[in-house]
Amino acid sequence: QITEKTLPRTVASARALAVQTGAVVAVSGPIDVLTDGRETILLHNGCATMSRVTGSGCMLTALTGAFCAARSDSACSCALRAAACAAAATMGVAGELAEARRLAHGTGNATFRTDLIDAVFNLTPAQLDASVRWESYSK
Repeated sequence: QITEKTLPRTVASARALAVQTGAVVAVSGPIDVLTDGRETILLHNGCATMSRVTGSGCMLTALTGAFCAARSDSACSCALRAAACAAAATMGVAGELAEARRLAHGTGNATFRTDLIDAVFNLTPAQLDASVRWESYSK
């Protein structure tokens, strides 16, 4: 699990893999780590319930592919990193919206999964911009 304590080791491993493969590497958890080996972005969105439903990782994978394909400049690693960050941010913010709904209605993880799908479907650019919590990591 990615915590403030394990973050430096996680980032170092992700960066090394990105450099070795030439790919953008994303590590999802309580803190999402995304890197192309040169720049590393941390995202601080999402909720613990996301790890308790089947399919949230698959949804993130599908969103990442869609966001990368939508970039006209996707041959550039910085464009792919930005697309992967946008996909992870979308999932994290949608997870927070679904969790707020779950808590307000006292439902469980099955309803949460449906609410998560709905939150991704209904998320607006303004909601994403207002809710995403990110930072550039340079250590």
